[in-house]
Order: sequence, then C-alpha cells, then structure tokens
Amino acid sequence: MENYYVIIQKQISSLEVMNEVRPEHLTYLKEVHNKGELVVAGRYKNGTGGLIIVCTENYERALEIAQNDPYALNDVRDFTILEYGRFDPQSVP
Repeated sequence: MENYYVIIQKQISSLEVMNEVRPEHLTYLKEVHNKGELVVAGRYKNGTGGLIIVCTENYERALEIAQNDPYALNDVRDFTILEYGRFDPQSVP
C-alpha cells in the first residue's frame, strides 16, 4: 500500500547558514528521489521553509527521511510530518 507523508520544514537558521548546507540538502533529496520515494519537494519563496512529500512504506521511513535531511542534521530547519491522503481523480465516477 502506498502511504504519503508531508514533511513540513520550518526555517530556524539564517539564510546564510541555509545556503551553506543547501548543496548537501539537494543531493540528499536526489538520493530519496532515486529510491522512488520523493513525490515533490520545494522551498517557500518567502524563505520560511519548505515542503517535501514522500511515498513510503510507513511513518517510520518518512521520519527517517526527515531526520537524515542535512537541513535537520545541521539545525537549519525543524520539521513536522503529517500523513497525507492523496486524491485520485479516477476514484470519482
């Protein structure tokens, strides 16, 4: 079964620190993508954080992804994880 999780990231560091860690963060997201778990990711244009949606086997894996993000490891952003119910347009007659 596909389980979707939204990782809501809130900026807790300066933008200068974020920019230093950003290359590691982007490489990490690419690794998550290459494993087939990344649905979408992006930053808020106002600089307050970002959003990542993953499709994983369970909450524990989504938590592992969030905790191992270089932004989390380097205290750039904290995060909240919410289970996400994906809408399937084909389910509506």
